[in-house]
Amino acid sequence: MRPTTPPSTLSDLLLAAAEQYPSSGLRHCRGAAHLGHQDESHPELLGRARRILTGLRARGLRPQDKIVIVLERSQEFLPTFWAAVLGGFVPCPVAPPAGDPVSWAERLRHVGALLDGPLLVTTAALAERLPAGAGVPAVAVLEELDGPEAAELHRAAPEDTAVLMLTSGSSGAAKAAMLSHAALLASMAAKNGHHRLSAADTSLNWVSFDHVAALLECHLLPLSTGSRQVHVPASAVLGDPLEFLRLIDRHGVTMTFTPNFLLGQINAAAGRLAATGERLDLRRLRHVVSGGEAVVVATGETFLRTLAPYGLAPDALWPAFGMTETCAGSVYARGTFPGADGDAEFAHLGTPVEGLRMRIVDEAGRELPEGRAGELQLRGPMLTSGYLNDPRATAEAFTADGWFRSGDLGRIDEGRLTLVGRSKDSVVVNGVSYFSHDVETVLGRLEGVTPARVAAFPTRPAGSDTEQLVIAFAPDLPAGDDAALHRVVSAVRSTVVMHWGFRPALVLPLPAEAFPCTSLGKIQRSLMRRRLESGAYDAERRAAQELRVRMLGGHTAPEGPVERVIAEVYAELFGADPASISATASFFDLGGTSLDILRLRGKVAQRLGVAGLEVVTVLTAPTVRDLAARLAGRTRDLAGGPAADPAGGRAAYAATGPAGYAATASAGYAATGPAGYAATGPAGYAATGPAAYEPLVPLQTGGAKTPLFCVHPGVGEVLVFVGLATYFAGDRPFYALRARGFNEGEKPFVSFEEMVDTYVDAIRSRQPHGPYALAGYSYGAAVAFEIAKVLEAEGERVDFVGSFNLPPHIKYRMEELDFTETAAHLAAFLDLVDKEQAAALPALLRGRPREEQVAHLVSLAPPQRLAELDLDEAKFAAWAEVADALTDLGRGYEPTGTVRSMSVFHAEPLRGTREDWLANELRRWDEHTTGPNRYLEVPGSHHTLMGPRHVAAFQEILRRELDDRLAEADAVAAARR
Repeated sequence: MRPTTPPSTLSDLLLAAAEQYPSSGLRHCRGAAHLGHQDESHPELLGRARRILTGLRARGLRPQDKIVIVLERSQEFLPTFWAAVLGGFVPCPVAPPAGDPVSWAERLRHVGALLDGPLLVTTAALAERLPAGAGVPAVAVLEELDGPEAAELHRAAPEDTAVLMLTSGSSGAAKAAMLSHAALLASMAAKNGHHRLSAADTSLNWVSFDHVAALLECHLLPLSTGSRQVHVPASAVLGDPLEFLRLIDRHGVTMTFTPNFLLGQINAAAGRLAATGERLDLRRLRHVVSGGEAVVVATGETFLRTLAPYGLAPDALWPAFGMTETCAGSVYARGTFPGADGDAEFAHLGTPVEGLRMRIVDEAGRELPEGRAGELQLRGPMLTSGYLNDPRATAEAFTADGWFRSGDLGRIDEGRLTLVGRSKDSVVVNGVSYFSHDVETVLGRLEGVTPARVAAFPTRPAGSDTEQLVIAFAPDLPAGDDAALHRVVSAVRSTVVMHWGFRPALVLPLPAEAFPCTSLGKIQRSLMRRRLESGAYDAERRAAQELRVRMLGGHTAPEGPVERVIAEVYAELFGADPASISATASFFDLGGTSLDILRLRGKVAQRLGVAGLEVVTVLTAPTVRDLAARLAGRTRDLAGGPAADPAGGRAAYAATGPAGYAATASAGYAATGPAGYAATGPAGYAATGPAAYEPLVPLQTGGAKTPLFCVHPGVGEVLVFVGLATYFAGDRPFYALRARGFNEGEKPFVSFEEMVDTYVDAIRSRQPHGPYALAGYSYGAAVAFEIAKVLEAEGERVDFVGSFNLPPHIKYRMEELDFTETAAHLAAFLDLVDKEQAAALPALLRGRPREEQVAHLVSLAPPQRLAELDLDEAKFAAWAEVADALTDLGRGYEPTGTVRSMSVFHAEPLRGTREDWLANELRRWDEHTTGPNRYLEVPGSHHTLMGPRHVAAFQEILRRELDDRLAEADAVAAARR
């Protein structure tokens, strides 16, 4: 049935759907296809929205007031969105907090200022994780926004702003595109000229609603046609790409959306379907719209060919183009792929929807004829009117005669659009735009990088499913210092991973004169890309690869099928040629981060049949050869091919979370990077029996300088050092000391002395004689001090003892920490809760049984974070017991005696001011040294000094101090080699 009166506002769409299609509506899936769902009819959605509207009005909101919606689940987000629309408020979806909490807080403050102090609506659990302080929007908890159904609805004008959508990109200073009721309605009508949906159709969405395709393409469009909608958490599809197909089968989906990268992942995983005999029926799927990034013809063809036996139509894939500013999809290749693409590498994007005009212009703004490449400009009723509170950006986005500048380079052939590049400087990886200048600004601060000669630009090797990032930089180093160059290359790579969550495909040192610049000194990135792809930098690429192999100790060929598979997995993780991976190559020396451990676990489960690979195994056996030896007897028969268990692949993914994707950013649908702690969980909890306790964890083994031994913080684990250690590649070995008690059947230390003696024995087993370099983070600083005392008493020289933000007297703090405080502190350390929650929760939890305290803390954690950490109540409880045991040892600790000197790195304290912390607490180290101490200020707070935002700066300060204090020892160490 079709409405008799054309809608004039978004509210009309929902009202019409409830009246004309009452038996249709939304299906909210719990996750994977077999986990069930909850149905919600259009009238039920309308009723829920009316009740939330009453709650919003009780907060004093007026029409055109802004509402930031930070909600994860479709059954929470969509009724809240509609409550805002029905009340005349302006909703702005924002992704829930994930990744670096400091960066997320900055983004939230930026959005709060941009939207003139909006109200933020979220759940009670998420509200406890939101940052506090100036600039953060006021918060309303969804569970409290309920009341009787609002009878009176606001009647908006068609030209009123209906929705604000934040522009994609890595920059925290996102723009808010204003989409009016009229533009959105025009877009829905125009889209359906291509889609031709009806009430008989079913759409599928797995993308979060801060992405324009999810809200418009997969919700408003099917709502306008009365179609049924299926919404599923992103983690279900990103955890196992085959779930995308299972969901389509289970729910009879006829239309869906996905970027090209998922097509590639499905192609790679499809072999499991044939191997297990799993049956799927894709005959009802009429079209898959693919946008957000270019569709690789070979990837799309493989997708169609691979799924043809399951009934997928040969013309089901629709490459498409759209932007936030065009109300999502506005150009579609309907039914023409791949026949109309010939031998092209990237698919053409089809023809525009009705009412949209497009033109190609040269640099002077003159329209070009068909077949000529230039800037793509657009005009039509579905275009944004501009950016909220940003007149400059709005003016720059439109030409004098009213055409929107897309920022893309393209051409038009017989009315069909093809993109050939971008006029704006950005890189699109897995559907997300990263602005080159953002990347370059951060990298330009690194020691050894010439600030004015660093360039970030994209490349796309033939057949790649997404663009790849290239970083070129001019080293600011003495000529011929290979060790320093290797370290800087590693630092550049690690910094990109820490800040943006994915690894650059190529880090290329170039001489300063190799950077082409304009007369104003601007680096010509597009020219560098052309030179790279034409082979002009091949010699420099080979030199960089040879340097890496040389600094990693040469090449030893893997032996046997398990070693070869692990080498292949390492190559996949680090974007390397499998033939270049040595059997003696360490996971961490190759650039592995805590994020990559999660991906490694998933790939080992798929390729070797070993589910639940313990993180401690990776830490203590990081080389290809050692890891293969540890897995002996646990792998399936590689000669026999994939395991016969049809659920094996699914179970492996379920056990590891979004493996293969968590370390990459995506268009708002997944985590964008590591949090302040590692993005993997507690090392240990072995599924196959107790492992022998090994205190030392080798995080970097290369380099000729004196090794650095770092002691764990009060939580006992060492993954917090993984990001820091990557900056020591090729410089000096980096070992971490890990507490006892994590492995099954393993007892924590019973005294401070036992812990110190155990660590001294472990250090001396690796380095029999000094000079030594020791450091400790937080609690670990006191342990490092005691280790230094023992070594000096044994006649050894200790040239460096570092305290990472801890004074010598810790007893008073330990006495404050009962189990409840310790567990809350641990939860904050792991980013399960924020520091404000950690401060408030003990008063709520104290007195309850420990299992209830643990259950409550875990219940507050985002499910995605728990998956990243491989953490549940039992594992968190075990970890909390280890941390509590360490705290108990600290309650009786009194510092006595002296060492020669200390290097004290001070950050913002947990409480009080930095000045008081330094003067009254940290400087008490002077009482325990015979020589002068050095006090070095580092950026960040106690919890974030080694987090993604600050680790690059911290490592530079630390390494300079190490080089200064260990100059003589390093010369001796180098001479020994």
